[in-house]
Amino acid sequence: EKLRLGGVVPLGQKTTQWLCTLEQRMKETLFHKLQDCLAQRLALWPQLDVAFEKPPGPTDLPLHLLAEHWASLGATFPVQCVLLAEEALWRVDLEEALGEASSQAGLQLKLSLKLDALTHYIRNYHSIHAWQPESDSLGVLLGALLVLTLQQRDVL
Repeated sequence: EKLRLGGVVPLGQKTTQWLCTLEQRMKETLFHKLQDCLAQRLALWPQLDVAFEKPPGPTDLPLHLLAEHWASLGATFPVQCVLLAEEALWRVDLEEALGEASSQAGLQLKLSLKLDALTHYIRNYHSIHAWQPESDSLGVLLGALLVLTLQQRDVL
């Protein structure tokens, strides 16, 4: 993945100073991208969290269509930022579930519904796009989200 640095790195420095400045700009850029990604992911809370708390009714949108929101995050932010945001929000859910025994069943259902939706979305995606990991960051993101959700479910 490519990411544009948030600030300019001046060339008129010694090599070691230039490398330190470059490292600092890279850290700052990733920090801001992660903040923005987490903020955008929190804005999608109703679509990517609340919607998975119960199976959809006959008039509700199929859950696999909601997976498109992860695709939009993946188009905007680096894969690592999206995965870290997912992990942070899952940790909040897990801490709440561990506090109340009744919440564990709800979190288990939520993760199962997410797995179903992601699996369905990935099948559709791969039927349309040939998977090339070196150039298909969305395919990588979807696969990583699936593995992450499996791991989260298994932790419970």
